[in-house]
Amino acid sequence: SSTMSSSAQIAPEQLASYIEAYFGVFHLQYPLVHQATFRAQLGDIVPRAGGAAWTLLYTVILGLGSMCITGDTGDGSETLILYDKASDLLYPLACRTFLILTSPQAFTLLANYAQKLSHVSQGTVFLGIALRMAINLGLHCEASSKHMSLFEQEQRRRVWYILFCFESGAAITFGHPSTLPTFGVDVWPVLNVPDTVFTPATTVRPPPSSGATAYSSTFYQACFHQLAGQVLNCLTVNPHLPLDDVLRLYRDVDSFQNSLPAFFFAAQPSWFDFARHRLAWRLDNLRMVILRQTFLKVSLASGPVTPEEERCWGKCVDCAAEVIRSVQRFTSSGSRCMMELWYALHFVIPSTFLPLIALRVRPSSPVAIEWLEVVQSAKSILERIPHALLKPLATRCLTIITAVANLSEGN
Repeated sequence: SSTMSSSAQIAPEQLASYIEAYFGVFHLQYPLVHQATFRAQLGDIVPRAGGAAWTLLYTVILGLGSMCITGDTGDGSETLILYDKASDLLYPLACRTFLILTSPQAFTLLANYAQKLSHVSQGTVFLGIALRMAINLGLHCEASSKHMSLFEQEQRRRVWYILFCFESGAAITFGHPSTLPTFGVDVWPVLNVPDTVFTPATTVRPPPSSGATAYSSTFYQACFHQLAGQVLNCLTVNPHLPLDDVLRLYRDVDSFQNSLPAFFFAAQPSWFDFARHRLAWRLDNLRMVILRQTFLKVSLASGPVTPEEERCWGKCVDCAAEVIRSVQRFTSSGSRCMMELWYALHFVIPSTFLPLIALRVRPSSPVAIEWLEVVQSAKSILERIPHALLKPLATRCLTIITAVANLSEGN
């Protein structure tokens, strides 16, 4: 087809494998498109809504799928080729306005694609475009879709909440203010149901499932990001928050984690393993953000330290150590694709600096050997990164960590 020929430098069977990998990995975290509908469009069974926007969506799905191939030992050239192809498709889109859901879907995924390739500024711009498209389509308001089918309404909610998760996650990661609207947003939560229960033919909204589905990760990530937004707002308004309030925020995170369903704490289903680990890493990362000021105060010895502050300092290091141990278990339990390893690095790299600081300021601590073991585990994770596009980042961070560790040992 004309779609396949657009990526002629890559064999058709490879392109097909990227589609399978996308739906087997990325889609289970961020089900932005309806799988059956997309496959029907790909097979020319139903029309491809959006023209150029659909072609962009397809190309981005291929690119993200190329990062989801388990055991890939290539040089990453296919991922870069597809990103360049997606970039080439932007100009015709920029010259036209598409009031169709395909457009924010394509730009939301393109933003994530850019971020994975370290094009942070481009990703931020694409995410902003996706958000404005979504608002123009009324995705932020239930009333704007009341004339649509139940399935169309639900698909709009999925796109809105995944966009919300990406924007909130970028604000946490890069420290920039969120551009999400704070007023006038009225969107029902995503329904946790399997695709077999909620189809385009559905006329009665089904009850939520108690088990894990492709939409579980989105539902609970959205809940997490709502909590994280409240926490960050509280810390931003008052960067020197009293310790009692800091501990209250910490307990809020604990309460959220304790409220999660059982499938977040079990080994089954195995396909949910990535989502399960990633939310746990996010929660510990948020705990570290909450305790950061107390950790720095105690580490820098900038004034008298209370026993409670001392305990918070230890909790912060423990959270970092748990992230590193969890990432080590995750990456050692089987072959992981580039997409999974990108997220693993995203959390393990900043976490490593906390035990490094602990070793630097308290080299004679009775638990210093544990901190050293955690740092060694982090270095081992970085040394074992097999994917060509991630190796430069892993190598740079490994060099920095080794240098800081050597300073600590010489202290």
